Amino acid sequence: MLMNIYQALHDSFGLCFWDLPALVVGIIMIVVFAVHKENHRTREKDFEEELKEKVKRIKYGIREIE
Repeated sequence: MLMNIYQALHDSFGLCFWDLPALVVGIIMIVVFAVHKENHRTREKDFEEELKEKVKRIKYGIREIE
């Protein structure tokens, strides 16, 4: 059965049996990378804002109310 699928793909489309799964995995990797990059940007922005607030508190001697 797998040999028939391989021959059909190879003969009619000129593709290897593993080209389609490799393409799917490649697309998934690109999507995961894009989502990870966006999440990292958001975390970095939040961290910088929190750091600025802490520096401001230290500079002006403002204590946090706990």
